[in-house]
Amino acid sequence: MTFAQKDYSEAAEISAVADLLGGKDVFNPLPKSELEAHQSLNKGLPRLAVRHFLSHLGELRGETVTHALGMSLRTTQRHRDTPEKPLTQDQGSRIWVLATILNRLRQALGTFDEAQRWIVTPAMALNQMRPIDLLSTAPGRKMVDDLVTRVTYGVYT
Repeated sequence: MTFAQKDYSEAAEISAVADLLGGKDVFNPLPKSELEAHQSLNKGLPRLAVRHFLSHLGELRGETVTHALGMSLRTTQRHRDTPEKPLTQDQGSRIWVLATILNRLRQALGTFDEAQRWIVTPAMALNQMRPIDLLSTAPGRKMVDDLVTRVTYGVYT
């Protein structure tokens, strides 16, 4: 992969993740690089990002997703009343990570529904744990990210 191809794929992934989180309604301006995404998350995404992200999810809802995002179901419901208030850096980072993983899985598996099913299915490579349950810690996120990379390249999981 050349440098130009890497830049394009990074920009495409960042654009797709930003769209999952609300696009121009949430980001001003839309991030075009990991550094710009970092700056947006550091500044604090509006709570609208949670509502927008959850609206994309079919069977992946409720306590499972809120645990991965580091907030209770009640907290996500309260976010609806104050959509412009910012998420904490940790909450913004967690939603970015989950959106990134689901986007990568969508590309590897073909559909967003398949990506959602995969992330809640126990995996042999994770000692029969569900990938989504590991997203609450940095080591768990790394294990899931490594497994998603393996899925992307067709390595048996």
